[in-house]
Amino acid sequence: MERSLYISKFRNIGLGEAQKFVLNNSLEKGKMGNLVIVIGANNSGKSNVLDALSAFGAGKIATRDVTTLSFEEEDRKPKLTLSCKTDENHIYSCSYTYGYNGAHFTYPEDTQKKVYKFSNDLNSLTTCLETLSHKISRYYGFTDIVEQLNKIIETAKSEQPNLAKLTDRVVDCMSNFFKQAESDSNYKNFWTQLVNTYGNYLFVKEMATLQGASSAALIAKNKYLAEYGIELIPHCVKYEQKRISNNDLSSQLNNIASNTFLMTVLEAINLKIQTLETAYNTYKTFNNKGALVTLEKDINKRLIKIAADFNRLYFLSGDEYSFGISLETTGVFFSLYRGNKDIILDYQSTGFRWFFDLYFNLLCKNSLIAGDILIMDEPATNLHVKGQMELRNFLKDFAIKNDITIVLATHSPFLADLEYLDEIRVIRMKDNESIILNDFSAIDPTDPDSLKPIKEAFTVNNHILLDPDRKVVFVEGITDYNYLLAFKKLLKISEDIAFLPIEGIGDIKEAGYKDKQIDISKSLITIKKHNPILIVDGDGAGKSMKHINSDSELTVISLTDIDSTFKTIESLFAPEDLKKLELVDSKGKYIKKSSFSAVFKTFVKDYKLSEITKNNFVKIFKYLTDL
Repeated sequence: MERSLYISKFRNIGLGEAQKFVLNNSLEKGKMGNLVIVIGANNSGKSNVLDALSAFGAGKIATRDVTTLSFEEEDRKPKLTLSCKTDENHIYSCSYTYGYNGAHFTYPEDTQKKVYKFSNDLNSLTTCLETLSHKISRYYGFTDIVEQLNKIIETAKSEQPNLAKLTDRVVDCMSNFFKQAESDSNYKNFWTQLVNTYGNYLFVKEMATLQGASSAALIAKNKYLAEYGIELIPHCVKYEQKRISNNDLSSQLNNIASNTFLMTVLEAINLKIQTLETAYNTYKTFNNKGALVTLEKDINKRLIKIAADFNRLYFLSGDEYSFGISLETTGVFFSLYRGNKDIILDYQSTGFRWFFDLYFNLLCKNSLIAGDILIMDEPATNLHVKGQMELRNFLKDFAIKNDITIVLATHSPFLADLEYLDEIRVIRMKDNESIILNDFSAIDPTDPDSLKPIKEAFTVNNHILLDPDRKVVFVEGITDYNYLLAFKKLLKISEDIAFLPIEGIGDIKEAGYKDKQIDISKSLITIKKHNPILIVDGDGAGKSMKHINSDSELTVISLTDIDSTFKTIESLFAPEDLKKLELVDSKGKYIKKSSFSAVFKTFVKDYKLSEITKNNFVKIFKYLTDL
């Protein structure tokens, strides 16, 4: 699975060939959350990539997005396409092209006529139809649709309903609903809520894919939503951090309209400033502080919901945060509490301060849902090194738990993590065009140094990214890298091992492969000057690499040295796990799945793996620890 933005003829990107910008390695709700780090030298085009995402989210490509590098007519029509590729290589996509109104959608065509099976769960069908009838009546008032649904419900509750005719009536009724509701602003939230609540019922999925829907756009969106539980077109938000400090938490009444933070809080609890002014005028006119006390109680009651939402998104463990507002005769005061203790905002952790700013500057006003994209350009520029690392960890955790994708452009090497190099997208300039490199381990086949493009983008040397005291183990490719880090986390390995992927060790069938292996070996020794280690497969190329380095500073370990049954990294998985994870084909051949391995690394605790698999990886780490 893969979700990517294809950028074509947008400013200086994709003039010759559309550039692919990979956003996610999964389309599955619950495994969608991702942090994408965009790096590159100054003027390499990082901001243009972020602006392309923003333009797609807005559904509008502006005149300023037309390239100035070519004046050929065919080069002056920027196009942005969000492509979602399934495991079956089916494509859902949405495209915007400069000069054309609206979006163009594609979706997988059904290979056979849809067979509806509502009758398999008649009780669930009845329950859901009753919910639909109520919600459609409440949100839309489509009396004709409601009447049809209610009649279907009556029939469904009869002793012997004609299930075939009942199915046809549901199809017709919901097709009409889709046609009428497509342009309604509430439709997205309504349908998302329905799928989230009843998506496990077959008939909900069936309804979402009705071929009788009014347009290709609606068919594509509904098919995708029903299949994956998220919207095909994400909400893309570019966030500019506005630092909130203790000084912003209070204001005299005559200045409150200019206090952005307090006005945001009032808006979030749906309290008009005029209500506040009326209470203060009553106090001043009648010297009656009761007016302030009464309104204060009402405000703090409303703040309970805001605090609950804050704690839910922050995924706090332990004492929760709560908020309070005091209406004093001298002005309005906002307070924070954790448990029963009041806290000072300016003294809180970097991660909390960042999230507090994010919540009150964005989240309490704009609701992000699963699949949405949050865009950030150069955050944390004013933070110290430890603060940047803390922020990076918070962003990753926040993205995963909320099923959103955070795309972050940075010049700071401390926002990158050597255990998540697959997050990195490198932007390079070539002949004045920006080139997007998604696979960091395959950037330069002549140089196995996976850190090279990262060092160039950050303009730093190895020692900044790689602690010289850490044990460094090079592995053959991104898949091995991801699986080993996944089990390092799952098995809670305490040994401080840094894994780095290289671009293979050559093919013994190719001429001059030994010379290539010698060059690779010299490069690895240069990267890690003390005790470099390389793990290779138990094949011919691995044996050759081990032989070439029998007397060198590079320690080459074949998987078969650890266990004679280990040939490739996939061979460490038990047969039942190979089948469950689809890492083997019908003929028993191992399948390299680099995109899946990245998802597996992040969500490894969610997979139920056999003890055989776990014990095999334990052998790897024990061997490395004993070196």
